[in-house]
Amino acid sequence: MQWPIKSIPSSGSSRKLIVTGLLGALALGVHAAEAQIPLLFPGVKPGFANAVSLGALVLLGWKSALSITLLRIFISFLLGGNLFAFACSLGGGLASLGVTACLYRYARHALSLPGISILGALTHNVAQIVVVAFLMHTEKVFLYLPMLILTGALSGLCVGLLASFLCTRLQRLGISSSRYLP
Repeated sequence: MQWPIKSIPSSGSSRKLIVTGLLGALALGVHAAEAQIPLLFPGVKPGFANAVSLGALVLLGWKSALSITLLRIFISFLLGGNLFAFACSLGGGLASLGVTACLYRYARHALSLPGISILGALTHNVAQIVVVAFLMHTEKVFLYLPMLILTGALSGLCVGLLASFLCTRLQRLGISSSRYLP
């Protein structure tokens, strides 16, 4: 199937920018919908919006994934105004993206996308705990790590499966850059 919208360029950097913007909007929408889900444990959310960033990493490269991640984090902060949550999201998001980008680049033949996502989710949780420990000046928050590892592995699996589905659907629309595909 070809690119269905005639007014958007079918190739080049303009198209990549437009697709990155559309995926950023999708990530924000998913994040906003996910915010309506009640939390089972403090700070534990599924992180489904990360599937969009992971899909962008696979299809468009790390720069687009970084743009989407930062866009989602900054706009969520502007709408919510919680500086503590912003610091946790920024620390976790950047650490997770760094790990997933490296794993995808160097280990994608050994790890599946859900496997990469699980490791990214665990990195996200550890980075958030480090940020919280730094901001609250206590190491006691590390006691929460076993719960975050368990929930992070489960959410990472779900996010990885969603990202695989998203990549498949977007590739059918002709949205990909062959440089980044296995």
